[in-house]
Amino acid sequence: MKMGNFTNTCKELFLDDITRIYPLRAGILIHAQPETLRTTHVDVTQLSRTEGGATTAFGSLQQLSEWLAGHEHFTEEPETLMGLELSDAATLRIATESAAGGYRYTLTLTLPTTYYHEEERVFIRQLERLGHDYILERRDGTLALLRYFSPAQKVTHNADGGSATITVSMKNVTGMQDIVADESDE
Repeated sequence: MKMGNFTNTCKELFLDDITRIYPLRAGILIHAQPETLRTTHVDVTQLSRTEGGATTAFGSLQQLSEWLAGHEHFTEEPETLMGLELSDAATLRIATESAAGGYRYTLTLTLPTTYYHEEERVFIRQLERLGHDYILERRDGTLALLRYFSPAQKVTHNADGGSATITVSMKNVTGMQDIVADESDE
């Protein structure tokens, strides 16, 4: 039996235009699109939020941005979030791999921290136990979604002397989706 030639179809992309990263516990952001729908974008009206038992759809990008403003986030500058102090900006790497069923993505979010302490352990346990969606804000103000795909989210930690790194690795079939005001904007 003769086999065809195989080529490595894995690509990596490093994003350096991200200014904010909002970690949102799984279940806070409700998705109208199934997690297996392969699209490069999601319409903002396909997203809703849950607060106090009520679900409210977003009618515009402005409403989503205003809602995000009330949530903790990482920025490109070192700061403290949820008791976690970053020593440098968070980074995102997206690896794309072609498979029989289409593309698969591995999204790796790296959070460099100043030192390992109890608040960091609590943060890591929260990330591991609950799973998170992430909304990214770019320099130009556009938003993108890194969607939680249960159970394909793994949190690892590496401590080295006075610094440490938390890595969140997510696998899904949608990769990073741009959040748009209208599906025709793609």
